[in-house]
Amino acid sequence: MANPFLRSVKIEGTFLSPVHVGWGRELDTFSCLIRDGRLYYLNLSAMIQRLRPETRMKFVGIMEKGRLPEVRTFVREHVDLSLDALGSMAVSANLAREYEAKMDDPKNQLIFQPFFRGNLSFNAILPGSSIKGAMRTAVIDAVLAESRLTLDGEALRNPRRMESAVLGHRSIDEDPFKALKVPDLNLGTESTAICSVYNYSPRRAKLTDLGLRFETVRSELEGKGVVFQASLDFFEGLRGAVVAGRGERRKALSRYVEPEYILAACRRFYSHNLREEHDRFYEKSPYGEASRKLVERADRLRPDECLLRVGRFTQAESKSINTYRKVMVRGRGGSRLMDFGTTRNLAHGRYPLGWMILRFSGVNPEKCEALRTGLPAPSSFSPDKGRKGERSASDRPATDLSRLRDKYRVK
Repeated sequence: MANPFLRSVKIEGTFLSPVHVGWGRELDTFSCLIRDGRLYYLNLSAMIQRLRPETRMKFVGIMEKGRLPEVRTFVREHVDLSLDALGSMAVSANLAREYEAKMDDPKNQLIFQPFFRGNLSFNAILPGSSIKGAMRTAVIDAVLAESRLTLDGEALRNPRRMESAVLGHRSIDEDPFKALKVPDLNLGTESTAICSVYNYSPRRAKLTDLGLRFETVRSELEGKGVVFQASLDFFEGLRGAVVAGRGERRKALSRYVEPEYILAACRRFYSHNLREEHDRFYEKSPYGEASRKLVERADRLRPDECLLRVGRFTQAESKSINTYRKVMVRGRGGSRLMDFGTTRNLAHGRYPLGWMILRFSGVNPEKCEALRTGLPAPSSFSPDKGRKGERSASDRPATDLSRLRDKYRVK
């Protein structure tokens, strides 16, 4: 029997470009090993426990001397991958060669950044909060544009106050996104690989290896796109509900955000974000092929599909509100605030990071399209363009929502 207070909407997601969501951990010499084209996560404690006492003391001696190449050699010689490996993933031939070449270099730490994982399995997990946070940014941008609200004072200086002003909630208890539950998504085995991240500067026409090695989800651009299914739960019983507390009656939510509005807001925000980034950075770039493919795919979106951008290296523009966006850009002359960043990050030196497509089932596509076309077009700014009666873009302070996403992990 259907629950009249709960509306579940099924989604199917496809990773268009590599995505990295961090785990807050690093894999170094002591916790990983590359062998036969795969990177293995090691349980070093298990390996040490298996050693004979005299061999264990030898290892302690090497550690105390701080001889990094000797530590690496010892681990490679004594590890048993059938017993000591927690999991593994594929690495490119180039990365495997680099690893071997730098094994004896004490100045190279050979550090890798793994994808987020849960406690019950070693599979890569896409946190529901990453999807929910991306949806939230798009909705706030749409509501602000639709309401034509002018933000000033504390709302500009404090992102939390800005969100409260736009969504109308006085406390987290009234937050509209409390009514949406997005599950964590188990991406299964063989869903990720290690990649190198490069920084691209259009002004200098230069691609720089940042020396960063990250585990990313396999993507459609790479020919191996991971697909997932999930259900979004909307607690419709909170729509219009009134609760009592602290001597007063108030709305359970400041407003109810239905799935059709989320779909419309994401189509509006991220399609614009993708196209604007392509025009600014890749239109005439030798590194623009992947971006052009993303734009072509965006042009073929069905009414029940939207783009989303999640994870690290997704650029400040996709995490901030268009009208009040400011990006801190560092240069030789110091730091300054601008409407757009000046460089991009590319996985393997080719692919913009973070892009996926979501397809919604059980929504009204006509309603979604009507909502989308009824929303004002996203604002586009250039350094020399302001709007009459408002601060110029170069004067407005930053309103970056990425810091707030952890707060709203209501599952």
